[in-house]
Amino acid sequence: MAHLDFDSVKDATLVAEAVARWAEHEWQGPVTVRSATTLSGGLDNFVHAIGLDGEALPAPWQQDLVIRIAPSQQRLTHVREEMLLQNWIADRGYPAPRVLGLLRENWNFQLPAQIAALVPGVQLLDEVKAHPQRMKELIGLLAKLHVDLHQLDHTDWPTADATGTAAIKRTRLVHERIEAGRADLSVAMRQVQTGLDWCAAHPVDPTICHGDFHPLNVVFDTATGAAVVVDWTDVTLDDPHSDIARTATLFRCAAIAGGSAIERVALRLVGPLLARMYLRAYGQLRPFDRQRLRHWEALHLLNGLAQLDLLNDPVAETSAAGQSFPPWIGRSIERRLQRTLRRAATAT
Repeated sequence: MAHLDFDSVKDATLVAEAVARWAEHEWQGPVTVRSATTLSGGLDNFVHAIGLDGEALPAPWQQDLVIRIAPSQQRLTHVREEMLLQNWIADRGYPAPRVLGLLRENWNFQLPAQIAALVPGVQLLDEVKAHPQRMKELIGLLAKLHVDLHQLDHTDWPTADATGTAAIKRTRLVHERIEAGRADLSVAMRQVQTGLDWCAAHPVDPTICHGDFHPLNVVFDTATGAAVVVDWTDVTLDDPHSDIARTATLFRCAAIAGGSAIERVALRLVGPLLARMYLRAYGQLRPFDRQRLRHWEALHLLNGLAQLDLLNDPVAETSAAGQSFPPWIGRSIERRLQRTLRRAATAT
């Protein structure tokens, strides 16, 4: 089987054809491509929607599919574990799609890839933008989904995660960007680390944490009102305050997700409102420690600055490197980080 170059993984049609050839070998029958559409090329994965036809295909593989391709073969172990945990969560009744299969070096791209059923619907953020009069209701739905995840019984969690995984992952990127030339992040990193040390010294019961829980990772079915949570790349057992803080921080930094200058300005204005709505709705269902939350918010804001720096870096080895963002986005995150650090200092 001839292997395609790395840039080809961005092409949904080439990816779909490669999956079809793999499927022909797997199930010993002809397979054709029905559809192929790129969904995203984000920081962590290339994501395409594909459709396959073939009598030899098992029934689950005949529906519309989504394929998430990791950018490096070194991610294989992580991708395999993500599939295990995501299916464990789905099997316990939480609204997460089951992963149908894992492609490894046995297909044209030699990159780890997950294949699951394509969830029907729209991103929850699009539903909020389309129906702003339902904003409180939809953000309430988001909070309820998050609470349900944090309350899911994890007695037989299939991996030996230790609380602190989120801190390790988010600080790693900051240190990498400091080494890449952003020495100005060092002072804030030391302050953030002080807060993380305090959290470690005052542990709380861990919960299942999604790690990147926000309206772009929730698919809302407008016909049924049902919602499904996707993208479980960062799932782990950890301090739930880290998970809550990441969601609130992503709302407050929502401008980075805007597709145009007008949309970024609008998200800059409405993002803090959505954060407050989310925290209020979550807190009404499951109380949390607001002082502890500030330490985690500071980490996620600093991580946001590091991610912004990475996305602006044209030579970075990510699927979304070389993007351009207005300088005011970085300045806005920096100001919020400084305010959060000052408030977090009172918690220690």
